[in-house]
Amino acid sequence: MLEAKIKVLNINNICIDAGTQVRESIDEAIVKDYAEKMADGAIFPPIQVVFDGINNYLTDGFHRYHAHLKNEKASIEASVINGTLRDAKLLSYSANGTHGLRLSNADKRRAGLAMLDDMEYSGWTNNQIAKHINVSRTYIRNLREELETPKPKTSAKAKPEKKEDEDKPKADLPPIVEEEIPDNRAEEAMQMLSEENEALNKRLAVAAMDATDEEKELASNLITDYVEQIRILNIELVSVKGSRDRFQAENAELKKQVAGLQRHIKKLDQS
Repeated sequence: MLEAKIKVLNINNICIDAGTQVRESIDEAIVKDYAEKMADGAIFPPIQVVFDGINNYLTDGFHRYHAHLKNEKASIEASVINGTLRDAKLLSYSANGTHGLRLSNADKRRAGLAMLDDMEYSGWTNNQIAKHINVSRTYIRNLREELETPKPKTSAKAKPEKKEDEDKPKADLPPIVEEEIPDNRAEEAMQMLSEENEALNKRLAVAAMDATDEEKELASNLITDYVEQIRILNIELVSVKGSRDRFQAENAELKKQVAGLQRHIKKLDQS
């Protein structure tokens, strides 16, 4: 990842639902307190986001983000790092370790389990993981042992006696089919607004140029070409990200299978 740069971002262009929130919930009392202090002129540190070329993933500063929304702010100062969604998730595990609202025990557990469930990060030492999320090495060791310890088998319970109604023949009923009705109207509207916004920004930029009409027309054509090139690159990037996420999911599934085999082998050794 590259060095962070401070930028002012449109608050609506920040992604908060991509798995980069390690907390179980947002504390509304803290959001209200932050919002009131901001309204009184208090200056808070910039939030932290990771930009992958398309999305700005929020990794640190969720309460500050919601406080800005509560105050109906259109923009927010952010420390922007270029990286991937995977980079953003790793950064989120270390958020609020030494500043801001401290993580609860449940939040620390979520961060620890997330790293131990990852094929790459589970290979880190207990000390490395502990330092990253600001907990003790013993805490991570206990979590790892908890995941690796096979759960005891529950004894078979007697089958409950059938009720009279269960012995009666049931009438043949048609199966309930949940029909999924596609609705792309909101997505189409957002796409249309985005395209109109880009076109308006281009016209404003050209109109503000100190140039002749011929030079402005040339600049307009160049901007149009660049916008199209960026659109194609973004499509290709989404495709690459999809392939990457699919491979990561397959790796995670293989890891679960290996863990299951290891537990099975351990049981056989103990028998």
